Amino acid sequence: MLIADGQWREVALTFDRAFYLFDAATLEGARVAWKLLAGREGIERRYWAQDEQGKWVQKS
Repeated sequence: MLIADGQWREVALTFDRAFYLFDAATLEGARVAWKLLAGREGIERRYWAQDEQGKWVQKS
């Protein structure tokens, strides 16, 4: 599943893999979703951000 409007949906958890895209305007909602997913069984949280050169790197 791909969520591209910055609005988290719990239905994403019914898929094997979900991608949640957000921008500066929806960043706070993404942070809330990140926290809500912490510690949930079967959920692996990962995120990527651009570095100073514009390369996408995985963060922890």
